[in-house]
Amino acid sequence: MLSRSSGLVSTVLLVAALASVASCHSSAPPPEPPASPAASHGLDLTALDRSVDPGDDFYAFANGAWLKRTEIPGDRSTWGPSEAMTEETAQRTRQLLEEAARVEPAAGTVRQQAADYYASYMDEAEIEG
Repeated sequence: MLSRSSGLVSTVLLVAALASVASCHSSAPPPEPPASPAASHGLDLTALDRSVDPGDDFYAFANGAWLKRTEIPGDRSTWGPSEAMTEETAQRTRQLLEEAARVEPAAGTVRQQAADYYASYMDEAEIEG
């Protein structure tokens, strides 16, 4: 048998849940994206397609602008933020290694070891021979 207080608690919880759901479907526009998405961290607000109601199609709302402006490179089967980050990391690593090899670092240093390792990795004639 339910007591009067448990019925009151249930009613209060139901009202709180309904208020929470109602506040999620607010007609207020989402916040504007930062001026420079490259300088920000976290959620990319420039990916939002604000012409889509998030209650109708949340995926299109959350990713629509990004999908419209992004082309999958021809040599890839998929492309997204993770793949872009991996590609950028590989380019930066290559630049660091090429610079280390170009300046002829002091013998025995980590920079010299990295330059030697990269040079041996890039020596296709020796690898194929």
